[in-house]
Amino acid sequence: MTNKTRTVLSCNDWRKFTETMQSISFKNSKIKLSERSAEIVSQNGYPEKEILKLSIENPNLIFKSQYSLFSEDYSIWHIFEYSQGQVKEIGLRPSYTVPNYNLNIESFMGYNNHDELLIRAIEIFERIDRVRENENGDKYIDYESEITLTVEDEDFQMQLYKEESKIYYKVFKKAKETNILLIPIENEMDIQF
Repeated sequence: MTNKTRTVLSCNDWRKFTETMQSISFKNSKIKLSERSAEIVSQNGYPEKEILKLSIENPNLIFKSQYSLFSEDYSIWHIFEYSQGQVKEIGLRPSYTVPNYNLNIESFMGYNNHDELLIRAIEIFERIDRVRENENGDKYIDYESEITLTVEDEDFQMQLYKEESKIYYKVFKKAKETNILLIPIENEMDIQF
């Protein structure tokens, strides 16, 4: 059985990173370049050797990698930094699933109002769900459950409910305010059509 992972790879020099990513391939992986990162979906686990090789071949670049196993529940982003063939663990970050959402949470940044509201809500949930350490020193995400949240902008209101790492939401379009000016009529003769 293979371990399917999702990796979001970024770099301190976007131009050189784009050139580099267009000229390489990762074994058993699909690469999709987006606005500021590359999304790598791998069939045989996290592509650490390939990223390490990139950092050796490009010593002036610093690569930031975030990866997560494809899972229904309790996904966690593992964050690493690669520089000159050295790897440094940065930490963990919660990962969320949004059932029935048609775009990927990490790659839809700023496409429309709903996405911006969802991104804002996820940033709040990330502050609520904390990285903890057990008695053995192993780190984990302590997902809070049964959290409700409302975020809004001038056009929409999004109501969210979070259960562990799953986020459910509804979006409502706000009613536009209409200013109506009432002018008193003193005489029926004043009405003109």
